[in-house]
Amino acid sequence: MDQFVWWTIENKTHLEIIDILDAHKESRPWVNYFINESPMSPGNLNSVCRIGHVPFSQCPQNRFYYLDQSRIIETVAAGGICTEIDWDGTNEDLPEGWQDSVQRAYNESKSNKERSNTVVALLAFTLSRYRKRGLSGKVISKMCLYGKENGYEYCIIPTLPPAQFQKEYIDTPVSDLAKIRREDGSYMDYWLRLHTQKGAEVLTTSERSHRFVYSLKDFSEHVSSFPLNESGEHLVALDKDKSLGGNGKNMWQKVYVDLDKDMVQFDWGCIWVKYDLQKLEFSL
Repeated sequence: MDQFVWWTIENKTHLEIIDILDAHKESRPWVNYFINESPMSPGNLNSVCRIGHVPFSQCPQNRFYYLDQSRIIETVAAGGICTEIDWDGTNEDLPEGWQDSVQRAYNESKSNKERSNTVVALLAFTLSRYRKRGLSGKVISKMCLYGKENGYEYCIIPTLPPAQFQKEYIDTPVSDLAKIRREDGSYMDYWLRLHTQKGAEVLTTSERSHRFVYSLKDFSEHVSSFPLNESGEHLVALDKDKSLGGNGKNMWQKVYVDLDKDMVQFDWGCIWVKYDLQKLEFSL
């Protein structure tokens, strides 16, 4: 028996997928990690902290879980989530970022459009014990293969550059982060290196792929304990034991505070990359 196997859930909404996972929680205990989502966590794709109505719960999507069956109890090693839109191939027709992709996929699913032509990768993850094994690239290939086998033209990805959370780059626009190269000519950003090595093309950027809004209390509880005693911009360190800081080390965020409105707001930017599914070859 192979150590790893894929479990694919196709064309279901988030709420439908939660029901499917819930039905497997006895035989696959790892699904509890994906069922018990904190609604206040910015890392939760269905977070209520994302400004406006972002209908992730009702957005059609596909899930790809890469399962390790070599352990006494099966566990998930990596995985990905994608949705679909109709896209004309130009930068002008791209969604603004992650949130706009979800909104557009939802809107198109409710229209009479016969078929979308583009896969949008919303998330690729690898559990910490499985990192440095190339599983992120394998998940991306899996989503691209799914798109190619089902006749889609493109797979596009609103990648989040980790450098935007580093203190030295906190004032650098995402458009400039996308241009930074290493001495060997490759991109500084890990995700851009991975994607371009696999044949993807870097397209453009968005400074507001995600927007989050918290009350002061919720921000302190779920993001950072940094004291916010004045309205205006603040540079804060994200607490490692809280929802967002747990995703990385020494993460920083510039936030805007309005004490009168009891509001803390911050944005994440993205860099768009494109895979031409009909021209590229993918293997697992």
